[in-house]
Amino acid sequence: MSITLHENAPAAIAELSTVFGDGMTAHDTGSKFTCTEADVIARVLYLTGQEEAAVTWLLGHVEGEDWDDTHAHEYDVEKDGDNRSPRPFNEADIRGHLAAIA
Repeated sequence: MSITLHENAPAAIAELSTVFGDGMTAHDTGSKFTCTEADVIARVLYLTGQEEAAVTWLLGHVEGEDWDDTHAHEYDVEKDGDNRSPRPFNEADIRGHLAAIA
């Protein structure tokens, strides 16, 4: 598969980053995407130099994580006790995750 970038691609990606990198958009819609879908968007943003937008997007996405989701820590009885909600990735976790999927 060959990809040819149009001369307007950088501007379009910058616009995309303002949409998905907006905290309100990320918070309101991020959790509605599957982990795979959220990662695809974050990866495109990250690989095109829009790291902060990618982080913001995933921070919004992780608000809806369950224990077995990609962006939540595995259950740890010492850290989580009887807690019924998972510990979603924090900003540092997300930055590491982005580097790993890049």
